[in-house]
Amino acid sequence: MYVIATAGHIDHGKTTLVKRLTGIDTDRLPIEKDRGMSIELGFAHYNFQNKYQVSIIDVPGHEKFIQNMIAGMHSIDLVILVVEAGEGIMKQTEEHLDIIGLLGINKIIITITKCDLYNEKELLNKLENNLKKYIESKNDIYNFDLLETIKIDASDTSIEKLANTIDTFLLKIPKRNIINDPRLSIDRVFTLKGFGTVVTGTATNGNFQIGDSVHVLPTKNTAKIRGMQINGKQVNEGVNGARLAINLQGIAKHKIMRGNVIRLINNASITTRFDARILNISKNNILTNKKISLHVGTVHLDARLKLLNQDSLIPHQAGFCQIQLSSPISINQFDRFIIRFSGTTIGGGQILRINPLKFKRFNSREIDKLFELYKKNKQAIIINIIEQNQSIQLEALRKIAVLEVDDFDINIEQLIHSNQIKIIYVNSKKYIYTNKKIESIEQRMIKIISKYLNTNKIESNMEIKKISQKVEIEIPILRSIIENSSEIIIDNKSFCSLKNYSISLTKKQQSELSHALVIINDYQFNPNNTQFTQETVKLLQNDKGIKEISKEVFISVDNYELAIQLIKNVIQNNGSITLAESRDLLKTNRRIAQLLLEFMDKELITIRKGNIRNLVL
Repeated sequence: MYVIATAGHIDHGKTTLVKRLTGIDTDRLPIEKDRGMSIELGFAHYNFQNKYQVSIIDVPGHEKFIQNMIAGMHSIDLVILVVEAGEGIMKQTEEHLDIIGLLGINKIIITITKCDLYNEKELLNKLENNLKKYIESKNDIYNFDLLETIKIDASDTSIEKLANTIDTFLLKIPKRNIINDPRLSIDRVFTLKGFGTVVTGTATNGNFQIGDSVHVLPTKNTAKIRGMQINGKQVNEGVNGARLAINLQGIAKHKIMRGNVIRLINNASITTRFDARILNISKNNILTNKKISLHVGTVHLDARLKLLNQDSLIPHQAGFCQIQLSSPISINQFDRFIIRFSGTTIGGGQILRINPLKFKRFNSREIDKLFELYKKNKQAIIINIIEQNQSIQLEALRKIAVLEVDDFDINIEQLIHSNQIKIIYVNSKKYIYTNKKIESIEQRMIKIISKYLNTNKIESNMEIKKISQKVEIEIPILRSIIENSSEIIIDNKSFCSLKNYSISLTKKQQSELSHALVIINDYQFNPNNTQFTQETVKLLQNDKGIKEISKEVFISVDNYELAIQLIKNVIQNNGSITLAESRDLLKTNRRIAQLLLEFMDKELITIRKGNIRNLVL
């Protein structure tokens, strides 16, 4: 599936050219036919070598409808620049060409239309040379590739030459590297009797299937794909690059608008800011904090542009920026966009980082990161994806990074070897984190634990389950991070504390604890019915000189170690010990003897075999 677009000044013959090439009149609105000009995007199609579908987007040329032109200029393989022989290069010709270049479209065929009306060979040759020179003058900025200049007249020969030139180019297009993350930027929404809501747009990043559940972003309304058409024919699969009409089930027309994006239900990614590289094509400086109109995909909205590492961007200069949007949108890394001001295109660029963390404008480290992303540094792209996700598995990263398998594996190994990333294994799953992100998670845990301990003065630790809920990361991953932490300790894989942390007691708490310790030490192996307050119980649980062998049943560490030694001696002399023998040995009751033995079993000192205990080897 290939997509071609026309571009050029109003009334230079774009719609007529498309009709002659495909047999389809793209002026579908009555007002367009009355005025003799295109207002909305028009669509046509034809078969290429009876094998491939070619969609043609006829964009409006009038100044007032430039935003519709921009909406049509995404996911384009080739642009046909239309110039009338009698008028040559006009204002919209120049602006359309700038938009083409800013959106990264560099393959161009120039058609000089209405040549039979100005059948002067010298005039036509001069115009052709001027057009070539004009394209060449833009090459320092956009790197255009002018495939052919074709003179179009009333004959079929000129149209056949155009069709053959297109075919020759399409045969050379390399296969797209497609990720399984389909999206469709909506350019029209309407209802059909008996069907309901229908949206149209160009599918990118993957294929849609009938029955797919989808989000309509940024509203996050949900719907189901009931049916699809490509160029008027019913299909079960909406392939990447195709002009699609999608019949949506479960959503009303008024809940969708042009500029919305359809994605599969498992991807509801939206953002209100992004980092980018932009090029100033205006005659004036672009100042930081400038209000602009942003055009990306089929959406346009107000935004504010904050320059990075500089305060102004002079004409024809490129630089990095962060763009703050007036409302959320759904975009992808490396999407192209246009910026306009007061009805004029002043620049455009490429999205490098979505939902970036806040940083100062002159942060050289962040500028260096953006430069590496701009250069398509593969390791920088991988690291950026990891940092953009709270938690990501290796296989998911592989799909998003869109790298060949061997290339991906090599770069992952290099990043691990250079100590930039780490794989954390949780059962059969492989989670991947940058070392910087691990440090960030560790520091966040430290703050959470510290805040909890400062709030709960008599606590010495915090349940890892509560920490997991706050950082929104799975417990096994947190345990792996804690194992390599120099500041956090974990007890029985359930409670976390800070190394060198000690409870700061009031005089009253210290007095109550000291009194309780005397009682516990005095009763040795015979806990009495002394009732401690809940605060004292908590203090005892946190005291390293005390063992809690059962709920609120305490014994001093010294007495516990004495009990261990006494029981060990009997086992070593007699080969084993029973519960009754333990009770008599420790001069306590059956319940306490049993609790002590079970606690020793838990600490792998003894092991139970039937009614006897042996030492663990």
